[in-house]
Amino acid sequence: MGTIDPGHGSNNQVRTVLYIEDDPEARFLMAEIIRYKGYNYHSASTGLEGISLAKKHKPDLILIDLILPDMQGNEVTTLLKSLPELKDTPIIAITADTRKDVKKMVLTAGCDGYIAKPINVSEF
Repeated sequence: MGTIDPGHGSNNQVRTVLYIEDDPEARFLMAEIIRYKGYNYHSASTGLEGISLAKKHKPDLILIDLILPDMQGNEVTTLLKSLPELKDTPIIAITADTRKDVKKMVLTAGCDGYIAKPINVSEF
């Protein structure tokens, strides 16, 4: 999987990334990476909060953990992809579970990609 090129969207606005993750340390690390790369950053600690923020901010990319306190990441992905305004937004699953069946499940749910934890910051 390639890296995301920093820059601006077609309307010359800074691109936005939403990270849905219940671990505060993981959210902090991702915020540092995303902001360093020049993007706007929003985060949510639950699936429902993530859906709400996605509707509000319409991010250019959504990163999502698979295990959240209120629902599974694949459920959140399916809900987000069902919304007309977010159906084309890329969603990348981030998880420590690297079994092939898990990867297949997240892609079937609508994720556009998969990143294994721990994240290698130099490759992100």
